[in-house]
Amino acid sequence: VPLYVEELTRMLTGPLAGREVDPAEPVAIPPTLNELLMTRLDQLPSHLGVLQALASCAQPVSVGLLSDVLDADAAQIVHELEFLLASGLLQRSGSGFDVTYNFAHVLVRDAAYDLQLLTRRRQLHARIAVVLEKHLAGIGIDQPNVLAFHLERSDQWEPAVDAWCRSGRRQAALAAHREAISDFRHALALVAEHPGAVDAALELDGRLGLATSLLATEGYVSMQVADEYQRLRQLSETRGSDRHAIPTLFGLWAYYYVKGDNERALPLAAQLVSAAERSSPEDVVAADSVLGYQYMAIGDFARARRLMEPASQAPAGRGGPLPQDATVGAGVNVAPVLWFLGDLADARRCVESAVERAERLSNQQAPFSRAYAYAWAAEFCNLAEDFAGAAGYAARAIAVASEFGFATWVGAGMVQMSVARANSEDGEEPIATLRMMVAAWDQAGARSNWSQFMLGLALALRRRGRHDEALAALDDGLENAQRTGEHVLDAELHRVRGELLAGAGDHDAATHHLSTAVAIAQSQRALLFELRALTSLLAVHGV
Repeated sequence: VPLYVEELTRMLTGPLAGREVDPAEPVAIPPTLNELLMTRLDQLPSHLGVLQALASCAQPVSVGLLSDVLDADAAQIVHELEFLLASGLLQRSGSGFDVTYNFAHVLVRDAAYDLQLLTRRRQLHARIAVVLEKHLAGIGIDQPNVLAFHLERSDQWEPAVDAWCRSGRRQAALAAHREAISDFRHALALVAEHPGAVDAALELDGRLGLATSLLATEGYVSMQVADEYQRLRQLSETRGSDRHAIPTLFGLWAYYYVKGDNERALPLAAQLVSAAERSSPEDVVAADSVLGYQYMAIGDFARARRLMEPASQAPAGRGGPLPQDATVGAGVNVAPVLWFLGDLADARRCVESAVERAERLSNQQAPFSRAYAYAWAAEFCNLAEDFAGAAGYAARAIAVASEFGFATWVGAGMVQMSVARANSEDGEEPIATLRMMVAAWDQAGARSNWSQFMLGLALALRRRGRHDEALAALDDGLENAQRTGEHVLDAELHRVRGELLAGAGDHDAATHHLSTAVAIAQSQRALLFELRALTSLLAVHGV
């Protein structure tokens, strides 16, 4: 109602009200706001070109941009804009060279836009796209989403999809993954709506961008993420494209690994290395870090070290096909392997170096790499029983992951924080919190790192004297190892179980589990685990 009254008053008393009319003729009052606005615009036939161009721009516009769009003299454009400003249809912002014009109300803009024929609209949007790209390039500004809007409105489907994908990548580079997801989905919707109009490579780019940003926000075990990567793999194979193989294989590997399906994850990691060897040395570093981590998970520490240690020493900050910097990932992941193998000082140096590298990054991977490094540093500290250090790293992981919406690393940080608190604080609340965090991890569909969670829970229960519950947690960890193939901490689970049974007076069962721990550690060449298990075994036998 206020806008209707304002526009009616302007129609009757504004600059156009003084035109000659028949006094006997009654003034027609438009009954609706839309009709009133149309009437106002109909009074300005010589200015409709400027109004419609301004409406098509869909944002505040400078005189220079508008004169280029209309291929008209800037002085004439200023004259028309000032007239329309006086009529109340427009408003002006800024001053000097920064002055821009826009509609006083969005409904006035929509009315001016709707007066155009479809052909004229498409022509204007096409012209705006050309002029806008030239203007933005001239001042060093990249706004692919604005270009995409005009390209789409001018029915230029392939350039529009390309621009929406560029906008998505730009948002992802700023860690604005929610916005990136929206842009990539828009691009893929155009592909679906106009089959055959867009090059297949652009669809693959859009799907990869969408999958990558979904992985960052929804987590590794999201079925939506897995579906996108599977669809991307199928399209790549159908169209004979190898360009997307590495990030696609990584996404599928991460899904199966975090789900606890190591039987499927291991061959995907091996395929990732093969694809990287056909690509570049930087991609080989990334792939080696993934395969090395996979070997660690299944308990093959020697292979894990051979792959991850060189990768951890490569230059950081080179980008790459993974969400995290490969050298940061390799550095923080190889640390527990070195710890297990007995290289304790090198293990700590690897963690500290990886965290420092992550904090020095300034590229697109920086936020994700920091969340990744902090979360794994927290796990390392928990394994090393440095619970204060673990809590500090976990808090940093939670902060970064929460800021940028990295769901997996929020969850990982919270579980590691709970392990640290349960093993350094007294009372029931830390145990209850740890159980709740582990249950949430399980409910999300994740089973990776389960051995570490159950070991941390068992140790926390043991320090409270709740041995039966501790034994149940260890049994859960060992059962999960058999089911998933995650054997990274089998020796420790058997050792702690043997120590608990020895404390309960069951020396035969204790001897069995401690001997099993020694045998596993020896087969894995895990000197730390072997020494721990042997020490406990000798204690059982009074040596």
